[in-house]
Order: sequence, then structure tokens, then C-alpha cells
Amino acid sequence: MVHMIAGRAGSGKSRRMYEMAEAAMEAGKRVYLIVPDQATFQTEWEMAKRRPQGGMAGSGVLSFSRLCDRVLQETGGAARPYLSERGAVMAVSMLLLRHREEFATFGGYVNSPSFAALLYQQLCELRRFSIGPEELREMDSPRVRDVALMLEAYQKDILSRYTDVVGRMEMMVGRIPEAPMLRGSHVFIDGFEMVTDQLLRAVGAIMGTAEEVAVTFRLGQENDRDFPIFETELSHYKRIEKLALSAGKRLHPVPLYGKEAAFRQRSPMLRHLEAELFSLPYNVYRGPYDGSVLIREAAHGREEAAAAARYIAYLVREEGLRYRDIFVQLCDPGLSGLLREEFEAHGIPCFLDEKRPVMLKTVCRFGLALLKCAVSGMARDDVLALLKTGLFPVSEEEAAFVQNYMVERGLRYLSARAAAQEEDPGARRLLERVHRPLSRLRAELRGNAAAMARAFYAAMAEYEEGIAAFLGGLVTEDPEAADEEKLAYEALMGILTQMDAMMGEALLTPGEFYQTVRAGLLAEEIAVLPPTADCVSVGDMDRSRAALVECLLVLGANDGCLPRTPRPSSILPQREVERMEAAGLWLGNDAQLRMAEEEWTVYGAFSKPKGRLYLSYSALDGRGTPRGRSPVVSDLLRLFPELRVYPAQGYGNARGYAVTAQSGAAAARTAAGAYGRGEAVDGSFGALYRVCRDRMGWEEPDLHRLDHLDEGLAEELFLPKGAVSATRMERYARCPFSHFVESGLRPQEIREPGVAPRDRGDILHEALEKVVALRKGDWTLGREEIQKLALEVVEKIFAQRKAAPGPRDGYQKKALGEAAQEAFLALFAQLRDSGFQPVGVEDFFREGALIQLPGRRPVRVMGKIDRVDLATVHGRRYVRVVDYKSGKASYDLEAIREGTDLQLPIYAAAAQEATGAQVAGMFLMPVGRGDKHRLDGVALGEDDVVNAMDPALMTQNKSEILPIQRNRDGSFSKRSGVGSQESLEEILNLARTRTGELVEAMLEGDCQARPNRRANPCRFCAYGGICRRRGGEREEGRFYETDD
Repeated sequence: MVHMIAGRAGSGKSRRMYEMAEAAMEAGKRVYLIVPDQATFQTEWEMAKRRPQGGMAGSGVLSFSRLCDRVLQETGGAARPYLSERGAVMAVSMLLLRHREEFATFGGYVNSPSFAALLYQQLCELRRFSIGPEELREMDSPRVRDVALMLEAYQKDILSRYTDVVGRMEMMVGRIPEAPMLRGSHVFIDGFEMVTDQLLRAVGAIMGTAEEVAVTFRLGQENDRDFPIFETELSHYKRIEKLALSAGKRLHPVPLYGKEAAFRQRSPMLRHLEAELFSLPYNVYRGPYDGSVLIREAAHGREEAAAAARYIAYLVREEGLRYRDIFVQLCDPGLSGLLREEFEAHGIPCFLDEKRPVMLKTVCRFGLALLKCAVSGMARDDVLALLKTGLFPVSEEEAAFVQNYMVERGLRYLSARAAAQEEDPGARRLLERVHRPLSRLRAELRGNAAAMARAFYAAMAEYEEGIAAFLGGLVTEDPEAADEEKLAYEALMGILTQMDAMMGEALLTPGEFYQTVRAGLLAEEIAVLPPTADCVSVGDMDRSRAALVECLLVLGANDGCLPRTPRPSSILPQREVERMEAAGLWLGNDAQLRMAEEEWTVYGAFSKPKGRLYLSYSALDGRGTPRGRSPVVSDLLRLFPELRVYPAQGYGNARGYAVTAQSGAAAARTAAGAYGRGEAVDGSFGALYRVCRDRMGWEEPDLHRLDHLDEGLAEELFLPKGAVSATRMERYARCPFSHFVESGLRPQEIREPGVAPRDRGDILHEALEKVVALRKGDWTLGREEIQKLALEVVEKIFAQRKAAPGPRDGYQKKALGEAAQEAFLALFAQLRDSGFQPVGVEDFFREGALIQLPGRRPVRVMGKIDRVDLATVHGRRYVRVVDYKSGKASYDLEAIREGTDLQLPIYAAAAQEATGAQVAGMFLMPVGRGDKHRLDGVALGEDDVVNAMDPALMTQNKSEILPIQRNRDGSFSKRSGVGSQESLEEILNLARTRTGELVEAMLEGDCQARPNRRANPCRFCAYGGICRRRGGEREEGRFYETDD
């Protein structure tokens, strides 16, 4: 007999199955419960609770993979050489390389380990649906024919000697009738999606062998308004029904609807949600709001994870729930790492139901880096990656030295010659110590796959002592991580063993050997077990099979994640899959079916909680890009008119944040920053901060940051020769702390060889300076001659650079040449007919601008003026200052007042002092590629002076060079950048005064992290990791004075 147990989610299907299984065991029958792999532990736990005395002697809980092992052990076939998934992926990778010349479309992917893994999954899927290479060759498609080629090669070259997971399952299907364990048994199949032909044949074989079989189906009734979401499950029901009749079994429908159902949801809101979420038309909830459904919006993933942790802590502390009563489903896999960190900070034990890739483990990264160094000839990036794993026998200081050594000298490879030429004996010994074992491994990677596998195995054995020490230290710090590292090391060694046995005589290049090892590691994953029985379980909607939970948290409920947008499940385009289905080759994964399955999965997930459902989503992704919320959230708001979306981060009361010392301290600091940004923060957070400060040793609001220096030290650091640059004073005005780090601590950046993007401005400045000196007032060249001159000047600048060329210098030179051509054309246009002509800058600006400080010696403000132009108009001398800007910049009087843009007026004041001429104007000239090169600034508003700058203004109203436009009556328009002599003097005096104030504050030792709000320097500051502060309207210091 075949029992067909059908009902909606939460109707008691699994409970009915457990009752039937228990009754069969009481009657002395052998009982096997077949569930998905990830549900075996939970099912065993449930059956143990039901039979605390009798247990399951002679019976058991199995997955189909466990059933396969048991059947083959009883009937034979288990001894046949088995190829694990990693071994199979390596075999596919080898076959891709072997047949590279025969492919029509796969030729570009033969060196891709991820493609090999994806192709292996495609081959398995075809075999599960009994599709062979002959059927595929009938399809008129180059890509499908490539798949047929690989399928035939895999069957001929690999499956003739080994069996894999699909082959073992096929053997099981044929040997189930011979298995004694299944004869006369009662088999119960729960929660399995039977979508492959192979799995259906296995169920059919079980029906023909067992005495009774029961299968559960999450299925609504045909008259239900949401029945379309059950279409996929209905097709499974009909297939199982057909199999039962073919096996000669009597059908026994067990419908759990109406009075027969025992819905687990206690909350009326959750019962309404289960019935109406996907119903059309839907019924709005009219009952009382009982708080069983909660929705929160977070700014980003970190905030979303922290809010979930606080909610769980609240449920355990205030509502009396156990951790095991709570389940978290992740719609966005990117939240798993953040959630783990927040759970640890809040002291919440958790189990992440996920298989973790071994590629990310330290021992595997070390092994791959070691092999990659030998294969690439010790390329710089590979050597540095190897040293940074921490397992190569060098200290952190020695690793840093090697990095600086190679970068500063522009070495792309670590060679024996470079090591031998080092004059310092200690440095030479270190470089040789790094080079020698890598060079030896490189020399030994020769011959066939077996020889290279043995050479790599021997190379790894040289580091066994260091790896053992690493694992030993990790056992004390993090036992779970230590276990995973050990499994990863075993997986790496297992790959080499399988390569030796499976691919021994295959001839591979060292690069192909590396790609094959990497493909094997890419296919290897580590399964973990719960650390304790009482913990929060976390998983995604595909793997998780949580049954009865008191509270369900659904995180990452964003558009495209809930329900998840169906992604291609094979390497074949959807149009090819549709053509195959039209030809009778069904793969069970068309887009419409996958979308229906996603909705069915969401329905099942939302029906799991008995008491509470919590949803949250993020407004921004990790890059700060806005994200939309899931349409399911809108559906919930539609179903429950009284439901509201609450912010995940709020500062109404600190009690929910102070779960542990770590979480409380983090919340206190975050609240302090929020207060500084002007957000409303409850006074309890101030009390929390004071407690953390007093009990955890926070002597200052920001202990890690220096706010003040002694005056003597400040003068020694910042004013050793009585001079300071205008650029530095601008930096000080933007943020005193950034200035302290830059000009006081003076960190040395490791510069890569070649032209960095930020060097572009320096090169353009130098090119314009050279052409001014070269032309000596002759600006009569034509357009093509000017463009040719620009390219020649840029070429000379590149040739004069002594550093090793960088990999992108060709592109940089081309881009800079084009930018220089545009800038040169603008320069020639400005000076061709102008009365203002450039003069030598260095000759008269050596002394800088003199600033008198009250009670102190005068200070010289130095700098380098890009261009100073002089003119004589009616016997009077005038001076014009032009500053080149390669980035986005504009003349801003308010920035001068704040001190964040002082260079232009300070340079004008210095030029005035040096020449004795009247200031006629100060301008910025954009010189970047594609910029409009019109000068931006302010000019003396006198007709003769302006006409001398641009004679075209004598015949037209708008200048193409200056920011000046005339009205019809000849007066200057309001948009023009002009001013009187008095106003220009006021600007110069304003700059002098503000510079003096900044110098005075700097010499008094003020170095607080006080970013200028208007300039917003934190956006591009390189020292944010030291400062850890954001600018705000209010001082954070006031926060600590807020009332309890």
C-alpha cells in the first residue's frame, strides 16, 4: 500500500507520518524514514523523543545518499572505486584541456575551474534524467554538441574505471529489489522534491520492494484561491501516483484538510497569512493585531544583522524562549558573515546550516599560493599572497620587507639574480630563503600528473611543522575553526592522492596542473554540525528544512531575494533548454517551473512559525547602492492594514542593546556618533557609555585618537624652518587630525612603479610649465602644431622618469597626451593675443607670503604658483595668478573664509609682494581631459584690464576665456567674476587673516578630529581607520553628559 499524505503547510503531515512510523515499529516492522540530508538530525531527534525507551533498533532515518550506501553494502558494488565530487571536477577539468581543439564554444573556458565545476553539475543533471550524448547530438546547437562531446568523454574515460554520485545512485536503483533491508519494510518519504527521472525510478523501486510506503506532499486543494503555487507539487503527486499503480500497489489518500488538519500556528495573524499570502483574490485581516508579525527596515546589512541579534536576545531574556525555538532564514547569503559576528557579540550560540568552501581556509590558500608561485615563476603578487598566509616560515616584519623591496624596485618577479645582487647580507639571506624552495618546486613540476602531484605533496610536507603549530594554536582560540582547517588540509592532500591514482599518466603543463588542483578545491565543501542542542539555527531557504519553530526570522527580504529571482541552473541558455524540452528531453528546470518553486518555497517558509514571524530588509547594499524591498513585504502590508515598518536602528532605550559587554560598548559608540550627527538619542545611551567608559577603561571619549600636542612639539613638527605651505594649511582647515597624521606622523606610502592615477595632475602641471618656458612668449602655432607639441612634451616627461614602467603606462600616456593637447590649446588661446604674459615663477616666489602672528615671529607661507602673468596697462603694472587644477574645483569665496581653499589668494598676495604690481585677477584653470578650460575666479573690474586679458571683449559681450560677460550697455553682468580693487584686497586680507588663525591653532597643538562639514574630507581620507570619526553638527563630548 502507498499512503499519499497531502495537506497545506503546517497541517500536520510530518506528525501523521511520525505516528504511522511509530505504530509500525510497535507492530515489529522495520521502518525507514527518508528525508533530505540536512533534515536527518532533526528527524532522528523527533523520533527519539517519541520513543525514549524503544529507540529505532532495526529501523532508521536515512537520506537517499545514506540509503544508497546501505543498499550497495548489502548487495555489492560498494567496493568499486568511487570518485568524489572534487575528483570528478578534476577529471572534467582534465577532459576540457584534452579536447580543447574540438570545442565549438567551450574553448575559452578550458582553464576555468569554476566552469569545470558547473559543467560537471550539468553532466550529472543530464544523466539523472537519462539523457545521453546520442540524443544531444540530434540538437542543432554548437553548445549542446560541446556538452555531448564532454558527456561521451566522461562516460568513456572516467566512468569506465570509476563511479560517482550519480553512478552509485543508478546502481542503487537496479539493486533495491535485492536489498534485504527493504523487503517487508515500511518506508516513509518526507519533504523531498522528486524532480529527476533517476529519483522517481528509485521511489518506484522502493514501492516494488517495501511492504508499505508513505509519501508526504505540501499540497492545497484545487478550489483554494492560492492553488497555482502548488502546481509543481501536484505534478509530483501525479507522478508518484502513477508509479504506485505501475508497481501494483493500492493507493491510500490521506488528506489533511479542514477538521483533519492540525495547524500549528497559534496566532490568528499567522493563520491568516498562511491562507491568504498568495491567494487571489485575497481577504484583508480584520482581527486584532497581536504583534506576531514584525517588519523592520535597516540602512545596511550590518544594521540588519545587529537588529536581528537584539530581537533574539529580547525573546530569550524577556519572553522565555530557548535558542533552539528560533530559526533564521537568510534570503541574502551575504548576511551570513555579518550575522555570525553580531551573534558572537551578543553571546548568542548559533549553527549556520551551510557547507563552507575549503578554498577560503588558510591551509588551502597557502597550498594554492605555494603552487601558483612555482607555476608563475615567483610573480610578485603570488609571492606576497604566499607570505601573507602566515604559514610560510618568515615573520610579519620579514614579509613586509619583501613586499617593500619588490614594490620599491619595481620587481615583477623574485629571481635568483635579484637576491644575489642585494648588498645587505641580511636582506640577501632573506630573499634567498624565500626564493630557494619556490625555485626547487618549480624545477620539480615536470612530467605527468602523478609526478607533479608527488612533487607538490613533498613540497607541502616541508611545511608540516608550521601547519601543525598553526592548527595547534587555533585549537585553543577557536576549536571549530581548527576542525575546519584540518578537514581542508585533508581535502587538499586527498586531491593529490586522487590525481596520482586517476590521472597518473596524463601529461599536463604546470599551469594545467594548478588549474586542476584549484578545480578540485573549488568543488570541495565542509559540512558542519551544530555546536550544541540549544542554539539558533541559521540557513537559506533552499537547504533549510526547519519544522516546528516558535519564531522565524527572515533576513534579507529585498527585491530579487524574496522570492529569489530564478537564475540559470545550467550552462545551457534557456532557449536551448526550451528546444530540448520541445524535442522530448525534459530537464525539469524551465523558468516558469523555477518561479513557481520559489513561490512555493516562500509559502512553506512563512508557514513554519507557531508564534512569531520577523522580517527585515536593507535599504542599501554593501556598495551603498539603493535596494528595493521584497514584494512580499508589500503583500504583508496589504493583508494587515495595521502592520507598520519600523526602523531597525533606534535610540529610544539602551536596554535592548546592552546584551553583553561587547554589544553594549558597540551600541554606546554608535549612539555617540548618531548624537554627533544630530539624531535623537535617549539619555540612557549616555548612561550606558559612562558605564562602559568607567568599567572598561575608556579614559577618554576616543582613547585611540590624539587631540592635542604641546606647543613646543607642534612647532618642531609643523614649523621647523619658520615656513609652512598653503596646501598644508588647507589640509589643516579641512581636518586638524588628518593634518597631524600627514605632516606630523608622516606615514610613508608604498608607491607602485609607473604612473599612478593621482600622478596625472603632476604630469599635466609639469607639461604646462615646460611649454611656458619653451615658447618664451611665442604663441603663434597652429592647432596641429600645438597638439604635436603636447604629445612631444608628455613623451619627454615619461622618458625622464627613472622608475620601472607600470603595466598601464601605455594607456596612461595616451590619455595624458590627449588631456595635454586640450590644455595646450586652451593655454595658447589665453595667451596668443593677451596683454598678460607669463614670467618666471621660481625667481620671485622663493620667499613666499609673509604672515605676522600676534606674539610670535612672522611665518612664511610657501607654495608653488603654476603661472604668474604680468601686463602693463597705461603705464601701470598688473599681475594675474593662474592655478592649474586637474580635478573638480571651482572658485569659492566661502571656502576661502573657512580656510579650505587658500592657495589662490595667498599666491596672489605673494605675487603682489614680489612684483609690486596691482592684482588684476586670480583664476583656476581646469586641465583635465574633457574639461571646459575657461578660467574660473575673479578679475579686477576695470575695462582696460579686462580687455588686456581678452581683447575679444572689445568686440563681443561674452568671453570664451574668462568668467566675464557684458550687458548690452557695456557694464558687467551679475554672473561675471569681477570685483573692485578694494574687494580684491579684502579677499587677500581675508586669506592672510584666516591663514594666520590656522597657523596659530596649529602651533598651539590643536589636532582634533574635527572635519570641516562643508568640505566633507572624510569621503576620501586615507586615515579613517585611525580616526574612526564622522563629522557632525554637534560635538560628541556633549553626549556623555546626557541624563540617565
